[in-house]
Amino acid sequence: MASPTHSSTSREFLGFKTAFNALILGGRGGIGGAMSQALLESPLLKGLIRTSRDPEWVAASPEDPRERRVHLDL
Repeated sequence: MASPTHSSTSREFLGFKTAFNALILGGRGGIGGAMSQALLESPLLKGLIRTSRDPEWVAASPEDPRERRVHLDL
Protein backbone atom coordinates (compact mmCIF):
# COMPACT_ATOMS: atom_id res chain seq x y z
CA MET A 1 0.00 0.00 0.00
CA ALA A 2 1.35 3.44 -0.93
CA SER A 3 1.90 6.04 1.76
CA PRO A 4 -0.49 9.01 1.71
CA THR A 5 2.24 11.33 0.44
CA HIS A 6 3.58 9.15 -2.38
CA SER A 7 1.75 7.89 -5.45
CA SER A 8 2.38 4.26 -6.33
CA THR A 9 1.56 4.82 -10.01
CA SER A 10 3.76 7.83 -10.80
CA ARG A 11 6.58 9.95 -9.50
CA GLU A 12 4.40 12.30 -7.52
CA PHE A 13 4.84 13.74 -4.04
CA LEU A 14 2.32 16.00 -2.26
CA GLY A 15 1.00 17.07 -5.65
CA PHE A 16 4.45 17.77 -7.11
CA LYS A 17 5.04 15.93 -10.37
CA THR A 18 8.43 17.47 -11.18
CA ALA A 19 11.56 18.17 -9.16
CA PHE A 20 11.16 20.88 -6.51
CA ASN A 21 12.96 22.84 -3.79
CA ALA A 22 11.49 23.49 -0.34
CA LEU A 23 11.95 25.85 2.60
CA ILE A 24 10.87 24.84 6.11
CA LEU A 25 10.79 27.49 8.83
CA GLY A 26 11.46 25.83 12.17
CA GLY A 27 12.75 22.71 10.45
CA ARG A 28 14.58 21.20 13.41
CA GLY A 29 11.82 19.63 15.49
CA GLY A 30 8.11 19.14 15.89
CA ILE A 31 5.96 19.60 12.80
CA GLY A 32 8.78 21.26 10.82
CA GLY A 33 11.16 18.41 11.58
CA ALA A 34 8.59 15.80 10.58
CA MET A 35 7.78 17.64 7.37
CA SER A 36 11.49 17.95 6.59
CA GLN A 37 11.99 14.21 7.02
CA ALA A 38 9.03 13.47 4.76
CA LEU A 39 10.41 15.81 2.08
CA LEU A 40 13.84 14.20 2.28
CA GLU A 41 12.23 10.84 1.48
CA SER A 42 11.04 12.12 -1.89
CA PRO A 43 13.19 11.40 -4.95
CA LEU A 44 11.72 14.57 -6.50
CA LEU A 45 13.28 16.86 -3.87
CA LYS A 46 16.17 18.86 -5.34
CA GLY A 47 17.02 20.93 -2.29
CA LEU A 48 15.74 21.65 1.20
CA ILE A 49 16.49 24.69 3.33
CA ARG A 50 15.69 24.15 7.03
CA THR A 51 15.79 27.08 9.45
CA SER A 52 16.32 26.97 13.20
CA ARG A 53 17.09 29.28 16.11
CA ASP A 54 19.65 26.75 17.39
CA PRO A 55 23.10 27.78 16.06
CA GLU A 56 24.71 24.49 17.13
CA TRP A 57 22.21 22.43 15.14
CA VAL A 58 22.64 24.74 12.15
CA ALA A 59 26.44 24.36 12.33
CA ALA A 60 26.24 20.54 12.33
CA SER A 61 26.60 18.86 8.95
CA PRO A 62 23.34 17.39 7.64
CA GLU A 63 23.36 13.76 6.49
CA ASP A 64 21.63 14.46 3.18
CA PRO A 65 23.55 16.59 0.63
CA ARG A 66 20.27 18.14 -0.56
CA GLU A 67 19.76 19.76 2.85
CA ARG A 68 21.04 23.19 3.87
CA ARG A 69 20.60 24.64 7.36
CA VAL A 70 20.18 28.35 8.06
CA HIS A 71 20.18 30.16 11.41
CA LEU A 72 17.06 32.30 11.70
CA ASP A 73 15.90 33.99 14.89
CA LEU A 74 13.38 36.77 14.36
